[in-house]
Amino acid sequence: MRKPYIAGAIALLAVASPLYAQSAVQVVVSQFEHCVSQHRNLTLRQGFVGHVNEGSFVRHRLRTDFNGRLELHGFCDADCSDMDLEVVDQNGYLVVADTTDDDVPIVAFYPDPGVEYTVNAKMFSCSSNRCYYSVATFT
Repeated sequence: MRKPYIAGAIALLAVASPLYAQSAVQVVVSQFEHCVSQHRNLTLRQGFVGHVNEGSFVRHRLRTDFNGRLELHGFCDADCSDMDLEVVDQNGYLVVADTTDDDVPIVAFYPDPGVEYTVNAKMFSCSSNRCYYSVATFT
């Protein structure tokens, strides 16, 4: 169940990416895999991999079809030193955020089943044109 997220992420980003970007993608996918292996007692629900410029953010849709606590773990490549995560509900209200000055944001909350949330992956500090990141969601 876990490998399709990883394989799909690599395929989507590596196809049109230059060599450096491919190695950056491999770094964040490796971090993603490591996180999944460290959380064997949790169920991987969804994963996101992408890239974003410094000072920008990328939105991802997160649909919840379960009860219980949801954890989101973010990772970014070696060019990133500050990445944040926000979860916003369908009415635009902030549910939870990690805005700590670090590159490994972690948030947790109890979602309402059947509700779609937005996950914002924000890149505050990136020493290259774009930084690559991944987000793993667990229950």
